[in-house]
Amino acid sequence: MGEYQYVKVSVEERIAILTIDHPPANAFDTRTVMDLNAAFDEVLANPEVKAIIITGAGQFAFVAGADINEINALKGHDDAKEVVVKGQQLFSKIEASPKPVIAAINAVCLGRRQRAWPWPATIRHRLGPRSLRPARNQPGHHPRLGRHPAPAALRRQGQGL
Repeated sequence: MGEYQYVKVSVEERIAILTIDHPPANAFDTRTVMDLNAAFDEVLANPEVKAIIITGAGQFAFVAGADINEINALKGHDDAKEVVVKGQQLFSKIEASPKPVIAAINAVCLGRRQRAWPWPATIRHRLGPRSLRPARNQPGHHPRLGRHPAPAALRRQGQGL
């Protein structure tokens, strides 16, 4: 198994577990996207792996969403587009996976109704207590960032902004 800065990989009984571990809140920045993308490719190519579980480390957040510090550091439209495209490519890969992918949502996770975080729209199987599942009436904006562009997975489902 490869070594990644923000993703831990383990395989138990033909099930790969990818754990996003980017303290304190598992912010989803470019490095995390690249690590998760590489780890996902690794377990996808492993013939011993029959299913994939993606979860978050810690108890605060499964994934807290985009890293605000990284967003503030973007230099312009081209930088922002590059970051968004990398994320959309990862979510499209997860969505098209020939192996079942399960999101083990163990803490707060921005959901598809917020449109800032597309895990529930990308991953068909979700595990977690009802209290952690996304509410259906959450607004489609972030209080400091304004509206987010809808990810490709949401636009395909007719859930765009």
